Amino acid sequence: MIIFRAIYSIYAIFIIVSIFIGFLITCYISRMFNKNNHQLNYKFAKLFLNIGFFLMQVKVSIKGSHNLPKNNPFILASNHQSLWDIPVLIVKIHNQLSFIAKSELNKIPILGWSIRNCGHYLVDRNKPRKAVKQLSKIEKDLQKDKNIIIFPEGTRSSSQKILKFKRGAFKLAINANSSIIPCYINGSGKFLPKNKLLMKPTKIDIIIGKPILLSQKDKSLSHKEKEELLSEKTRQQILNLQQL
Repeated sequence: MIIFRAIYSIYAIFIIVSIFIGFLITCYISRMFNKNNHQLNYKFAKLFLNIGFFLMQVKVSIKGSHNLPKNNPFILASNHQSLWDIPVLIVKIHNQLSFIAKSELNKIPILGWSIRNCGHYLVDRNKPRKAVKQLSKIEKDLQKDKNIIIFPEGTRSSSQKILKFKRGAFKLAINANSSIIPCYINGSGKFLPKNKLLMKPTKIDIIIGKPILLSQKDKSLSHKEKEELLSEKTRQQILNLQQL
């Protein structure tokens, strides 16, 4: 079993590197004709990820996609088991999604460039003032047409347990007056577990819940109380989705 996983992991790494190089070349050629086209680069990323999952024999299914708003921007709040959670969501969700990553990734020239050129965000958490300005921009983008992926747990879980939520995602939702869509991902932790190098082909399921909004009565609460209420509602919804 370990030998099989080792061989598969070498094969998977080869596929991952190959599709990443293919994606970069395609984006570079596209950039010659149309600079900073985030939507087109995002479509390229989606295409290459689909090819990668197919070649690695990773099957991804989605349920509840009808719960995703068609026209209104939203925050997708999901559990977090693997580094592959974001690619899985990008592949299966029709709406264009942006994620928030730490600014340290910007120091990796090729990776940082590809993240920025697909419309994602790099936030410097070590510089609070700069981070506030960056989050303010994300809020404005949310009010326009951006859909953001957030992992409220703040880190990957090494088990099926849903960790305690941090309030940052809910503060963002309140400030941008955006709905929160609960999401549960099952199986990504089996494909690539936290702090592990060995991978194995698996089936990954995505379950999308109904939008969560504050009621008119809830709007009279303090900002902190609203954040806590949204956090509790979202965590409970994701726990409910986990039972499915």
